[in-house]
Amino acid sequence: DLIASTNPIVIIDEPQSVDNTPKAKEAIKSLNPLCILRYSATHREVYNLMYRLTPVDAYQENLVKHIEVSSVQSDETTAKPYVRLISIDTKNGYTAKLEINTLKKDGSIAKGTITAKIGDDLWEKSNGVDYYKDMNYILDDIGTFEDVDYVYFINGITVNKGEAIGEVNQESIKRAQIRETIELHLKKEETYLKHGIKVLSLFFIDRVDKYRVYDDQGNPQKGQYAIWFEEEFNDLINGRFKRLKETYGSKISFDAEKVHDGYFSVDSKNRVKDTKGDTVADEDTYAKIMKDKERLLSFDEPLRFIFSHSALKEGWDNPNVFQVCTLVETHDTMTKRQKIGRGLRICVNQNGE
Repeated sequence: DLIASTNPIVIIDEPQSVDNTPKAKEAIKSLNPLCILRYSATHREVYNLMYRLTPVDAYQENLVKHIEVSSVQSDETTAKPYVRLISIDTKNGYTAKLEINTLKKDGSIAKGTITAKIGDDLWEKSNGVDYYKDMNYILDDIGTFEDVDYVYFINGITVNKGEAIGEVNQESIKRAQIRETIELHLKKEETYLKHGIKVLSLFFIDRVDKYRVYDDQGNPQKGQYAIWFEEEFNDLINGRFKRLKETYGSKISFDAEKVHDGYFSVDSKNRVKDTKGDTVADEDTYAKIMKDKERLLSFDEPLRFIFSHSALKEGWDNPNVFQVCTLVETHDTMTKRQKIGRGLRICVNQNGE
C-alpha cells in the first residue's frame, strides 16, 4: 500500500514470464503505477511500443554475432525403405494403415500415412519413391496371428503392428549432433585462442537423466550424453585436432572429463557431489556457470561445454557462447528464439574487451 500510494513507475524485465496471467496482471495493477515499462526480445503481448531494436538492426550495428545453422539429418533418399504398421481394419475387407516415405510435389521425401489392401504396391502408394519398387514392397497378406496384427510383403518382410522397419535411429542422430558441436567448437578454438578468446558451447537437452543420473546413495553418475561427449571429444582432440592440443595444451585444458558440466534447476536444491566418490564436494556448479562469469571466461577454468535443460533458456547470458546445440525438439518459436539468443552476444577476450 505504501508503494502504491507513491504511484511508482514499474519496470518489468522479461514480461513474458512475469506479466503472463490474470492474477499477475491484477497484482501489477494493484501497485497503482504511473506507467509500466516492459523490456523483452520476445514479448507475448505488445502494448504501446516505444522502441524496438530488430535482429537486422542489431546485426548491422555489430551488436550481435552472425548466425550459422548446421543440422544433422538422415538422408531419406538413401535410407532403407521405411514402413510402420499403424492399424488394421477388417470392416470392409482387410486394409492396413501404414506410415511410409512419400514423394512430395516439390521433390522432397517425407513420412505420410496411407491405406493399403492386398496387392497394393508401396512404390505407387509413395508416389514413386524408388526403393519400394526396387525391393518389391507389394502387400501379400494382412492378418492376425496370436493376437498380433501384421502385414506381409512378397519380398518376405513382415511388419507387426506398432513396429517399424527402416526407421532412423534417433540416438545416432543425437550422438552425431554432439560430435558436430564439438568439431565446430574446436575449429573456433583454432581461430580464437590466439586472440585470448575462450570459446564456450551450450547444449539444451531433452531430459536431465540423459546427462546425469544418481545412484542409490544420491551420488551423480554420467548419463548417456556425458559418455558420448567424452568419447567423441577424445576421438577428435587426439585425431584431427591433435595439433590444437599440442599448441595450447599448456594454456587450456583438453581433459574430456573437465571440459564439460551441467547446470539444471535442481542443482540449487540438490548440490552435486564429487563424481570420484571421495569426501570432497565439487565446486558449486551454480557459482561457476551462473554467478562467476569472469572465472568461466578465464583460461584457468577448464569448463567450456555446458549442458542444461531449460535453466539457461532466458535471462542467462555469457558473451563467449559460440555454439548452441539443441538435443530436444522445440516447436515453440519463442523458446527457440530464447535459446538461440544465448549465443548472440559479442565475445570478449581475457581482458574483458
